[in-house]
Amino acid sequence: MYRTVITRAVRFMPHRDWLRSASRLTTGVLVGILGSLAEIGCTHYNTVERWPGSGLSEIVSPDGQVLCTGRWSSAGPEGPWDFYESNGNRTATITFSEGAPAGQLRFYWGSQSVPGAAGKLQVVGTVRDGTFEQRWIRYAPNGTVMNETVYWNDEIMNTRSFSSEGAELPPTEAMEKAKVLDDADRRLLHSLLIIVHHAKPQSR
Repeated sequence: MYRTVITRAVRFMPHRDWLRSASRLTTGVLVGILGSLAEIGCTHYNTVERWPGSGLSEIVSPDGQVLCTGRWSSAGPEGPWDFYESNGNRTATITFSEGAPAGQLRFYWGSQSVPGAAGKLQVVGTVRDGTFEQRWIRYAPNGTVMNETVYWNDEIMNTRSFSSEGAELPPTEAMEKAKVLDDADRRLLHSLLIIVHHAKPQSR
């Protein structure tokens, strides 16, 4: 059975204060974050299509681009959902439970923002009811760790950040970098959740 619902998407517009703080990151990292966000929300009307004979659904843009795929339950998205950019490259995997993000989350580098790192792991972390929890690791395009942060009740408990050469940064600079990356990840997660939650199938 196929069901259709009109959705609205939101384009990310970074605040100038965020950009000022983010200027301390490497150009490649910034381009990757902003490129991933720019891929989200570039369409205005998406459709939810369920594959006949299975629990799988996909959310498709008006031009036929598959934005994400996963399973839908009566409570909403359930289990892992994969998100894609326009060329089909996977950019994120979010695990849901009873309609809310809960479990492991992964972001991947996009092919349009950092072509040489396309498909490589960018972020791995844990979400509980939409809040950041446990240990998050953020990777640079070359695969090196640029930040490790431990969360408790959605708050940063401790963090370690590294330069592009792999040297550990002083605590104040490390926290500054962690907060910029934290903000970028929250904005990206929010944009991805808009696609899913605004596309719940409607009864006929």
